[in-house]
Amino acid sequence: MTRRTAGTFRPDLTSHSEIIRAIRELINEEALYQMSDTDICKIAIEKMFERAFGKKPVSKGRKLYIPLNH
Repeated sequence: MTRRTAGTFRPDLTSHSEIIRAIRELINEEALYQMSDTDICKIAIEKMFERAFGKKPVSKGRKLYIPLNH
């Protein structure tokens, strides 16, 4: 189910919450900036877009995944 509130697209990802959480926890182990579930979903969508269309989407300012150097 998808909700629209005041023009904002809000997909219901409840059925995928465990998968998203597992990815977030793994990424945050080595991330310079801690990522949220929303950040993880946005990165996944952008990666899929890049694979499908062969170009990077224009993204608005948001956190980037930067791994720490060990």
